[in-house]
Amino acid sequence: MVESRSATRRPARAAIMAAVLSVPVVATAVAAWFLPTIAAAAVMVVSGAVSVTVVTKAVDPAGRGAVSAGACMVGASITALIGVPLLILGARGEHVVATVTAEHIATSRTGSTYKYRLVTADGRKIPGELSEPGHEFSAGDHVTVVYDPRGVADPHDDDFVGLGRPLAGLTLALLAATIALCVPATGGKGPATGGKGPATGGKGPGAGR
Repeated sequence: MVESRSATRRPARAAIMAAVLSVPVVATAVAAWFLPTIAAAAVMVVSGAVSVTVVTKAVDPAGRGAVSAGACMVGASITALIGVPLLILGARGEHVVATVTAEHIATSRTGSTYKYRLVTADGRKIPGELSEPGHEFSAGDHVTVVYDPRGVADPHDDDFVGLGRPLAGLTLALLAATIALCVPATGGKGPATGGKGPATGGKGPGAGR
């Protein structure tokens, strides 16, 4: 009876875990559609931390499935953070030949990134900054970019914008993997309660007297 109840609870635990781990991915995607990347990244970090805490405390998953589900959730959130701005540029971006007005280097643990400020041919400032892994341009150079008139997504070149749909597909695939892995993560056997307890029918002190 105890084992039957435990088996009944497992699908519910898996469903709860899947729902909670899906929240950071959805929250990141929505935030990236309406907010600049830095703000969307903050949403991703906070929602991810809260999600993992809730799953750990309320569901208590175990095994490799739990680790893999968490890793897929993080991967889906990151791809959403990168891919959604590219989808924005693909949907409403404007193609222009811009002029570089300034550059600076942003340094992080993963290396250095060159950031470029741009203006259109008629002198209008383009929202955001163009990012490149190496030193590609100098002030006064011309570069063809796609930019978001609303300023949510940073400008990018055409080739990079084309990665929006593949990244969206990868996000959905990783989210599906996250949900699927919640089943083995919550399917482990609980503490054994149906086995033999301490022997009470044997000879105790004074038995048979």
